[in-house]
Formats: sequence, structure tokens, C-alpha cells
Amino acid sequence: MKRFVSALIAAGCLLALPTPASAAQTVNTVIDEPDDIPGGECKTAANKCSLRAAIQVTNLAGVADNILFDATVFQGTTADAIALTGPLPPITAPVTINAGTCLTQAGVNGPCAGVTGPLNEIAASVTGTGVSILDLAFADAGKSIEVSGDEFTARGNWLGLELDGTEGSDDPDFGIALEPGAEEAQIGGTTDVARNVFANTTVGLRLRGAQDSVVEGNYFGVGPDGTTPALNTRNLVVADPAVGVAATGNTVGAAVGETGAETAACDLGCNVFVSSSITSEYSIDLHGLVAFEEKPATGPTTILGNYIGLDATGEPATEAAQSGIRVGSANEVTIGGADPGDGNQIHGGSFGVFAGALGVPAKKLTVLGNMIGRARDDSGPLFPPGDGVSISSAGITAQADTAKVEGNYISADGSGVDSHSTGAVIKGNHIYEANRGIWAHGDTEGSGIGNKIEGNTIADALLAGVYIQNDLNVLTDNHLDGNGTGVAIENFLTLDSTENVIGGDGAAEGNVITNSEGDAIEISDVEGSQNEVAANSGSGNGDRFIDLRAANPGTEPIGPNGGIKPPVISTAAKTEAAGSAEPNAVIRVFRKATASPGELDSFLGKVTADGSGNWKVIYAAVPGETRITATQTNSEGGTSELAPAAITPADPATHGGSGPNDNTGKEGSDDKAPQTTIRKGPKKKSQSTAAKFKFTSSEAGSTFQCKLDKKPVKKCKSPKKYKGLKPGKHVFKVWAADAAGNKDPTPAKKKFEVLG
Repeated sequence: MKRFVSALIAAGCLLALPTPASAAQTVNTVIDEPDDIPGGECKTAANKCSLRAAIQVTNLAGVADNILFDATVFQGTTADAIALTGPLPPITAPVTINAGTCLTQAGVNGPCAGVTGPLNEIAASVTGTGVSILDLAFADAGKSIEVSGDEFTARGNWLGLELDGTEGSDDPDFGIALEPGAEEAQIGGTTDVARNVFANTTVGLRLRGAQDSVVEGNYFGVGPDGTTPALNTRNLVVADPAVGVAATGNTVGAAVGETGAETAACDLGCNVFVSSSITSEYSIDLHGLVAFEEKPATGPTTILGNYIGLDATGEPATEAAQSGIRVGSANEVTIGGADPGDGNQIHGGSFGVFAGALGVPAKKLTVLGNMIGRARDDSGPLFPPGDGVSISSAGITAQADTAKVEGNYISADGSGVDSHSTGAVIKGNHIYEANRGIWAHGDTEGSGIGNKIEGNTIADALLAGVYIQNDLNVLTDNHLDGNGTGVAIENFLTLDSTENVIGGDGAAEGNVITNSEGDAIEISDVEGSQNEVAANSGSGNGDRFIDLRAANPGTEPIGPNGGIKPPVISTAAKTEAAGSAEPNAVIRVFRKATASPGELDSFLGKVTADGSGNWKVIYAAVPGETRITATQTNSEGGTSELAPAAITPADPATHGGSGPNDNTGKEGSDDKAPQTTIRKGPKKKSQSTAAKFKFTSSEAGSTFQCKLDKKPVKKCKSPKKYKGLKPGKHVFKVWAADAAGNKDPTPAKKKFEVLG
């Protein structure tokens, strides 16, 4: 009777005037019992303060409060976990629930307390504003934490883990689910103690309709030690709900700056995303799954400074998700950034970044300054994905909506950048050791927007540095070195590739193409295609600098660009060249440093032929016995191969005269270095442990020096043979030196691999 009367008195007081919360509620039991007298102090029937009772007291008070945990009871062992009998009361009032940090039974610092269960239900539901949950371990619930309130904070929690670091008896569907209405959440932080660990879940963290949230410094798919796999099916989802509030303004990661970029560890706000291709299709998913009532994120969404496919120490994960970042049809996504430490490390899987889905594009996508499949210091490949960046932009018709892929460092087993359909801006990337450095394909004619491929460095692509199978692409100022073919243009099935422009006539517009195994520029297409090859340069290419090949010799033997033939050079002098061509064709005249068909030294000038096809180009004076060549481009924009070189007259002899090819300059001195060309070498990849090289110099009577890998430079002659080579990658270099002692400052180089 006394307890009943006390309850009535307490209830009456509560109705008269809400009781303010005390300075803090202190949980001192692992038993899950309710508050004995709602509205009073935190006390269960057993005269203890349970977590459930503390939340009830705080909710009734309705003012900011703290819920702490008794350090003599909760010390980071599995015995310190609260076995929930059902969902905790929805948290409606501003409160900080802080279990504190301990040396846990898992052997690392972490939560002092935990909760387990309830199975297939929500452990903690947050509907109020300004709620913080710190340093709790959650295991075995359907959802560990579901949030619809504003300004929620989660720090130091383990989601999907017991206090001994194991996954418990049942994997949660969600670690934390931020639902529509959850704005300005802070998940994690820039310090170690703020880190949440998301493990063993179907979805580690979901931002469905959440807005202006920050996710930084967390571990996904890995244990609290940062290295032991504890895999989620999807680590992080940012998506719109099927109906309702859009996901906008969310940030994943942090700008870690030069300090963070220079360290191997993922710190200062960097999130770790480790996944398995067996269990996980997407490490970060911005497209969503219909089965989970998710739609592509409206955005903007920013992802920067994270490790994706690496553990916390920077080591590659054993396996990686199918896609590191699945953009899908999400809009206004920025991956990386322009400043040091903004870029993400993205490794492994089939795709580093995958955008576009089922014919619906990702509009306004930016992929900027990331390391994809490359070591942090760009010293070599590190767990390359299948494709570095793969974009399907079908449906984009406005230039402002196209993708930008800029300033990334990429190694890939397939394509460094795969751009399908409507074009992208692909600029300033460094792409190594792919099958295709950049692959442009799919319909661009419908949108009228081709790819702008500018200022990229592409090396050692097995098939081609840039591989084009569509229309309207413009390639300028790229450096392509050591690829199978520098630039390859060819038709795709019955679709021709036309109106592409390779190079330009202005300063820094021409592409530099060197050391290709085959042609520098190869166009293999039907006669109706018209592709323009403007000013470009390069040396050491194994075949022609420009090669036009009929794609269907049996049915269309004329070949691409209407079967246009090179112009005729009638005269070549030190300051001008003249000849004949198609009427009104654009003539470009070039200087060659050697007789090699794969070499082109510099652009001298251009002119439009008259109505009768006559032309003359005046240029700055060149030395005597300079090789001059030219192309012509017809009125439809199709360019020919290079004309057979004409040689300018020899310079007059001075001080006793000079013989041919002696590079005589002032006072009879020879001050010009020769050009070295590798004429033949081993296949790019071969089982053979022997390699043979043939090489030449632009000057008769030259001597040579050779170097293989890190061995010393030695005198050599062509052909040069090596035997007993070890499996792995090798680099051969050769320099020519003329009789006057001038040495080629840029050796000819050939990379090859002996397969084990």
C-alpha cells in the first residue's frame, strides 16, 4: 500500500510540474528491467538503475541529461552486456548515453558495456533531437540503432560485435540506420576514440533520406584492431527512400591533408572499408536496392580521404567488393578532391568506381585525385581493380551533367577509365598497366557529346593507350608511352567511329606517343568514317605513326576516312615545302628526326590547298638534310597517313666542308644528338627467358650503350641478346652516340615481362 500511495503522489507531482532530470543517471546493473516508479528516480524493483529505466527517466524529464555506466560493474567483458528482453524505449529527449572506454576482452580499447538483442527487432530507437550514444557494443539485434531525430551522434560504438570481438549468435540486419528526418548526424570523428566499428551486418550504416550527415573515422567490415575481417554485405549505403525525403548533403570521410596522405595508416577522419567479393557486391552503395525500399541518392554526396579495399594499416584486403563505390544513378557525387589528402584509396574488385545503371546515368559525377589500384606513393600497382572508373552515361544530353574524371592515379586489369555512351571530361590522369588505358565506346552521336581526353599520361597498356569505338572524341596533350598501340580507333560491329580528333595545332595540344609496340595511331574502320589527326609527335613506335586500315577488306577495301591518300611533296626546302593534294584539303607539314616510320618530330605548319589541290607551307628554317613529311585532311575531316619523307638540301660546307648526316652547325662543329630507335624487341608478355633487341641511330657510324633493369650501362651492338632472365617485369634502354660524342639524351625504352 505504501508503494501504491507513493506512486500516486509521484504521479500527481508529475502532472503538476515535470520533474527535471538529475545531473546524470548511472546504470549499475546488467539486468534489463523497467523503472519501478515512472517519473521518479532511476530505480527498478530490484533497487537498481537499468539502462531501460534510465532512458524512461530521461524521456519523462524531457531536458538534456546524461546516462553513465558504473565503472565497478561495466569493465569491457562479455559479462557486461545487457541482454535486452525487448526494444529499449524510443529515446525522445536530448541525452548522452556514455558507457566509457575500457581495455576490452577483445584485447583492444573499446566500450565498457554492451547490449545484446532483441532478435529481429530494434535495440535502440532515436526520435529525439540531440541524442548521443557513445562507447556501447551492440550484437544480435535486427537493427542496433535506428535514428529519425536530428543532430544524432554515434562515437566509439561497436555494431555487430560482442565485447570479446566476436560476432555474437545472430548478425544484425543494420548497424545504424539513419532514416528520413535524421539531419546533421555525426557518425564517428577524427580521433581514434571516436571510431565506430561496423561488422558482421547486412548493412553496416545506412543513410536513407538522411541529410547533412558526416561519417568519418570509422571501421567497416573489419574488427576493432583494423585488420581482422568482420565482413558486412554492404558497408555503407547512402540512398533516397522509396517515398519521402531525399538524401542530400552527406559527407563520407574527411580531408586528411598532407599529414594524413603521407602516413600508411587510415587516420584523421579516414574511414576503412573492407569487404569480401563472396559476401559483398558494393562497399559503398549510393544506388540502393529496391528490396530495401532504396532509390539512388539525390545528392550532393561527397566521399573523400577513405581507404576502400585496404585495412587500417594500408594493406590490401584479402578480397574486395565487386564495386568499391557503386554510384549507380546517384547524382551530384564527388569522389575525392583537389587538395592533398582529399583522394580516396580504392583497391580490388571488379570496379573501383561504377556509375550508371540500367540506362539511367549518374549526373554531375566527379572522380578527382584518387589512387585507384596504385600504391599510396605511386611507386607501382597495389591490388588493381578490374576497371578503375567505369561510367555509363546513356541518357545525359547536357554538357553540364557529364562526368569529370580528373587527376587520378590508376592501375587496372581491364580499363583505367571506361566511358560508355555520352562523353566525359577525362583529364590529367596517370594510368598504368591496364588492358586499355582509356576506353571510349557506346553511342555518343545521340547526345552529340564525345569525350574530352586531355593531359593524361598512359603507360604500358596491353592493347591501347586510348581505345575509341564511338564518335566525337577529342584527344589533346596526352603522353602515351609503351602501349600496345598509342591510339586505336575502330568500328564496333556495324557502328563506325567517326568525327574523332586526335591532337591539335596549337601549343600543348598535340599528343606525344612513344614506344608503342605497334602503331602510334591506328584507325581501323569502314570507308564512311572521317577521323582527323592533327599535330602530334613521338618516337620509338614499332610500326607506323599513322596507319589507316580497312575494317572489312573484303566488302569495304577502301579503308577509313574515305580511303584518303597522303599528299604529294614536290619540293622541300629549309623554309618551305610544296606539293599537290585533294582540292581544298588541309595540309599539315611535319619534321622527322629519323627515317623510322613510327617517329614524328615536330609540327611545322599548315595550309589549305587551293581548288586545284596545289599547296605550299612556309615554316621556320630547318637544318639541311631534314626529313619533311605531311598529311592531308579532307573537307569531311578525314586525315591521311604520312607522306613519304622528302629531304631538304644539305647545308653549304664550311671550314673544310662536311659530309652528309654530320649535323654540322656553326664553325663546322657537330652539336646535335642522334635519335635512337628500337626496331624490334620481345613481346610485351612472354614465357621466354631470352630477349633480343634490334636498334638503330639517326646518324650513321653511331655507337650504342645498353642497360637492362638496374644493371650498369654497357657498350653494346645491335642486335643485343639477353638470356636467363628471371620471371617478372623488365626494362631495356639503349642510347646512341655519334662520332662527335653527342649522346641521345632520351634513350629508346622497351618494357616487357617474363611470365613465371
